[in-house]
Parts: sequence; structure tokens; C-alpha cells
Amino acid sequence: MRRLWGKQALLLMALVILAIMQPAEEVKAKVPYPNYVLSPDGLFLPVPAPYVPDSMILLDDKPEGAFKKPQDLFIDKNNRLYIADTGNNRIVMMDVQGNILRTYGTDESLTKETGKLNEPRGVFVGDDGTLFVADTGNKRLAEFDPNGTFVRSFEQPDSELLGADFVYQPVKVVMDSRGFFYVVSQGTQKGLMMLDPEGKFRGFFGANKVQISFVDALVHTFYSKDQRKGKVVNLPYSFNNVALSPNGFIYTTTTGQSSKQVRKLNAVGGDIFPNDSRDFSDKSFHYGTLIQNFVDVAIDRRSNMTIIDKQYGRMYQYDEMGRMLYAFGSNGSGYGMTSAPVALEVDEQGNLYVLDEVRNLIQTFSPTPFANLVHEANELYVQGKYTESFEPWKRVRQVDSFYELALQAMGHSKLRQEEYTAAMEYFKAAYDKSGYSDAYYEARRIIAREHFGTIATTSVIVMVLVYLLYKWNARRWRVRPDSKPLVRMPRLIKRMFFVMMHPVQGFEALRYEGKGRLSDAFIIIGAYLVVSVLGYLIPSFMYEPMPLQSVNWQTVIRNALLPWVLWSVVNYGITSISSGEGRIRDVFIGTAYCFTPFVFFTVPLLLLTHVLSLNEMKFYDLFQQVMLLWTILLIFIKVRETHSYDTGKAIGVTLATAIGCVIVITLYIVLYGMAINLADFAQQIVKEVSYIGA
Repeated sequence: MRRLWGKQALLLMALVILAIMQPAEEVKAKVPYPNYVLSPDGLFLPVPAPYVPDSMILLDDKPEGAFKKPQDLFIDKNNRLYIADTGNNRIVMMDVQGNILRTYGTDESLTKETGKLNEPRGVFVGDDGTLFVADTGNKRLAEFDPNGTFVRSFEQPDSELLGADFVYQPVKVVMDSRGFFYVVSQGTQKGLMMLDPEGKFRGFFGANKVQISFVDALVHTFYSKDQRKGKVVNLPYSFNNVALSPNGFIYTTTTGQSSKQVRKLNAVGGDIFPNDSRDFSDKSFHYGTLIQNFVDVAIDRRSNMTIIDKQYGRMYQYDEMGRMLYAFGSNGSGYGMTSAPVALEVDEQGNLYVLDEVRNLIQTFSPTPFANLVHEANELYVQGKYTESFEPWKRVRQVDSFYELALQAMGHSKLRQEEYTAAMEYFKAAYDKSGYSDAYYEARRIIAREHFGTIATTSVIVMVLVYLLYKWNARRWRVRPDSKPLVRMPRLIKRMFFVMMHPVQGFEALRYEGKGRLSDAFIIIGAYLVVSVLGYLIPSFMYEPMPLQSVNWQTVIRNALLPWVLWSVVNYGITSISSGEGRIRDVFIGTAYCFTPFVFFTVPLLLLTHVLSLNEMKFYDLFQQVMLLWTILLIFIKVRETHSYDTGKAIGVTLATAIGCVIVITLYIVLYGMAINLADFAQQIVKEVSYIGA
């Protein structure tokens, strides 16, 4: 019995010791929100928590009075917080513990001319402590010295460029190292207002581009000038916030756009982030959810930017090259959550401060060891120090072995060290096709140089063997009768080649000489289905359409079979009322033969991807386009020869068939959507009836 108690005591002591030795970061990193990165195709990939809730600065228990709808937050180099307390018409300076140090613009003796504020919605502090306020209600910028004394105001600038109906309502402001102001004026679509140190208007800066839908583009193309007059004019979205990075770049946020929601502007207002269609929205959200509302951006001393989404309380951090580091956060009323974030700031230590206008507090987040390690490694990486960043990235992988950015960076490090095979492995694990292609190109060049003789000799032997096999098969087809099953497939292959190379005679033979069989059509479409599936299985990593785990095989099969069935049915329906001579079996058989370019050349082209790098993708795309155009030409000739049309009528029927296919697909989508909505409606009625009955 004593031994039993002794063993239990030892076990209890061991558990206590393990709990004590448990790293504090692991316990602390249990947070009430998701932490993840998004892959290039929008997949949700969990990561360790990069930031954890640290503290809350309550704004409704102050002796000076509770805050009312605060709208902006700024942190100076001394870690002092400046809050635009909009509802109380004041700016409040406090320390990180929440103690109020000074207020601006609230003295009862003040007037507008002496510094009284009216619904200020933006605040910025210069390096010397000078305070600039976007005094929205007074329609001006207000300047205060470091002691809180009102200095001057910048009223609406006088400029012909603004127009007579321009309304000046500054809501956010920053100032660059030259003393120039960049102002977000509410409702202004032309960009940021740039003012010189004296407040004179110097022009608009970095305006968003107009985003035009496909329908609008068609209207603009085909409508006359008079017809377009009655249409609503498309205007660019206006900025809702602006921030200045430590190295002087201007960042903006915009709500409502489908792309370019965040921009990094250079000295002339151009966007530094690559790709004009860059979309910062979260693809892990399901379609049909509310649009994200990016309201602020904060840039730390390493030039990493964090943006915050008011709609979902989510924060996204990117490096200065625009690559996602991680996403975290959630909306709610729990600890570490936000209900309505309106401003975001970062201090010198990398801590994040989120101002919540509904909960009336500032929630702070501190970086975890994982985030600090990522920042250290990525800072070396963006500086081009790939070799030096390898070890820090290796430590990141010890925490998260599937962190894509670490794999990608380690691949570049190995590429710089000319270890191309290792680099290819890292790039493949990161699903970085561009990096993989660069490493593969160098590895291929070395192999070609060292083994050129062997490669050339093998190529000649293979070509000779292919030629001899062709001759042997040609002789075999001639000596065996067509009625024997053993030669039916070679005969079919020969006929497919003949139709493909001599479509006029080939389709005539299928229709009028009885050479077309329905079984042959099913064999051809079966072969097309096989090569469609192989299109996802055998191309090289660089050319695969998507990861195998993301392939929907039902969709692949449907996309292979539907064109044949749909075109045949619609074409027969149109030709039956257009004096077409072809029977429905002729249409099905002839349409199947139109797919022969893809049947014969898809597999060789897929095998070729194991030799090509992405630099030679233009050749791959060219071959794909040739096969598509070849198929379209066969379809046209099939319509003409099968139904005995002249060229003009064949063109008309072919176009009518294509339009008919589009109409059928559109009707299917509409009816399918209506059926889903009807089913949902019926389900809701059943639930309501069941509730009433209960």
C-alpha cells in the first residue's frame, strides 16, 4: 500500500514539475481567435498564435469623463497615446497605462479661433511633438505645439483645381519629413489632398482607379455618346484612412473595392505593391458574407504593415513586399476581441493597439516568440540576405514545419548557394512555382551541359524507334482485315488521324460512307476523358493547374463530357429546323471526332512540361491555343459537311449553336439557383410551422 502511495506521489510531483517547466509562451498563446495564413489559392492554413491579448485600456472610467465614439489613435516615439475623442470634441494624450496626461481643444474659454475643436476624427504627431488634428466639424486642420497650445489652423485652401462646389471635410491627416500634409477629405474621390507647410493646395495625390464591371465595359464600347449620358457615372472609391511609415511611404485604405484595398504610395503617388488586381480580402470567408471593411493600417519599424477589418475584427500582417505573414483576431465582446475597431497603431516594441469605438477601450496585443522569430528572419530576407536568413527560418520551421514563407525563403537561400535540388524541394513544399522554375532552370542547364552527348544520342534513338514503330503498325493495318477485333483500335486511330488531317474527306466518309460508329464516338470521348484526368495527374509541378487535393474530380468529368453532349444536342436541334441533312447519330459521332487534337497531343504536351521551365510557358500556351483553334476548325467543317451546308450557312449555324449552348447553361444556372432558394424557403416554412405547432 505504501509503495502504491509512493508511486502516486512521484507521479503527482512529475506532473507538477512538467507544468512548471511548460514554456510560458505555449500557455499564453491560447487565444480566442483563429491564427492562419492564406495560400495563393485561398486555402486556410493554421499557424501558431503570432499575437496575444496583453491588456485593455478602458476609456469609460476616466475622472475627466468617459470617451464618446473615439475615432482615431496615434502613438508617438515616447509611447504616448493620442486619441481623437470625437463625441467629446477633444484630443486626449495618455500613457500606456491609461493615465490621462493632457487634453486638447476642450477648455470652455476657447473659441474656434483659439483652438476649440469640433468632432475631431484624425490626429497626427510630428517627431518634435507638434500635434495636427483633422478637425472635421470645423472643416480645417488644427495645429498645437508640444505644450498643448493652439498655434494655427489650416482652413479650406483656395484653388481653382478644387472647383466651386468642393466641400473640405478632413477626417485623417499625416505629415511627411518635408512638412507636407496628406489629408483624407470625406467624400473626395480624387485622392489625398496634398498641402504644403503653409496649407496651400498642391494637388491630389495617389487617387484610386475607377473599377469598371464587364457590363459597364460593354456599355462604354457599344453605346453611343448620347446613350451613355443617361447612365450612372463610375467614380473611384475615396480613401477612408492614411498612414505614414517610418521610412516615409504613404499607405492608404479603401472600403468597397474588390482589389487594391490597401496601397503603398511612392513620391509620385504610384502604388509600390505589384499587380494592379491585388486583392487583400480574405478568401477563406464563404461567398455571400458581408464585404470586409478595412479601416486602418499600421506600419512597424521593420516596415511590416498590419491592416484591420472592422467587419470581422480580423487583423492581417504583411511584410514590405506585400507578402502575408499571418492573420489573427475576431469580433466579439470577449477578452482579446473587438466589436467595432476604428483605429490601429503599433509602438516601437511591435505591440499593437486597437481602438474599439463600441466597447470604448483600447485592446493591446503583444507579439509572441513565433512572431518575433518570423520578423527577425523576414527582415534579413527582404534585405536580400538569403544565406543569413536560413538559420532563423529554420528555427521558424521548428515551431511550424509547414509555414510557407519559411519554406520559400529557405528555397531562395539554397538557390543563392547553387544547391538547386534542395532549393526545388523547398519551393515545391511552399508551392512556389516561380522559385521552383528558377532552380529547375539552373539545374537543367547544368545537366544539359554535362550530358549533352548522351541526351542527343538518346533523342536520335527514340526518334528512330518511333519511326520504325509507325512503319510496323502501318504494315500491320494493311495485312489484317478490318473485321478482326485485334485491329479495330488501330483502324480507329488511323481514321481519327485521317479526319484530323483531312477533315473535309473525313467527315464525308463518316456521314455518307458509313465509316462512323457510335461505339467509336464513345471510345474517342472516353479517351478525351482520360487525357482530361491526366491533365491533373502527370504535368510537372510548375504546370499543374492546382494541387491534387484541391481537384474536384466530379467537375473534371463533367467538364470533359458536357461539351460533347451539349453541343451535339443543341446543334441537332438547330440543324433540324435549318434543313440540315445529318442524323442525330451523325452529329454525335462527328462532334466526338472534333476532340481528336486533344486526344492525340495532350499527353505529349503534358510530358513536355517535365522539360520546360516557366520561362518557356509561351510555347506550352501556343500549343494549347493551336489545339483549341484546330478543334474549332474541325467543328465548323463538321457542321458544313455533315449537313451539306454552304460556308455562309455553316458559319451562321455554328454561331447559333454556340449561342444556344450559352443560353442553356445560363438557364440551368438560373433554374438551379431558383430551386435552391425554393428549397430553403420551403425549409423555413416547415420550421415555422413546427415552431407554431410546438
